[in-house]
Amino acid sequence: MIRENPAEGYYEWQKTDNGKKIPNYLFSEKEPLLGFAGLYEFWPDPELPKDDPERWLLTCTVVTTTTQDAFGHVI
Repeated sequence: MIRENPAEGYYEWQKTDNGKKIPNYLFSEKEPLLGFAGLYEFWPDPELPKDDPERWLLTCTVVTTTTQDAFGHVI
């Protein structure tokens, strides 16, 4: 399934020389909402019985591409 969701911003993690990561909250000063495309799917865990309520798993991903604006400065 494909779903598009709006958000006010998102976090991008910047790697430092000492191996730590610094969270950077990115948002647009011009637009109140940003759009994201993502994929998700519910699927049954074959290891669990059919009547187990924990059987259904959710997997998801956010689709990304190379940035075309100032958001691309975080590495």
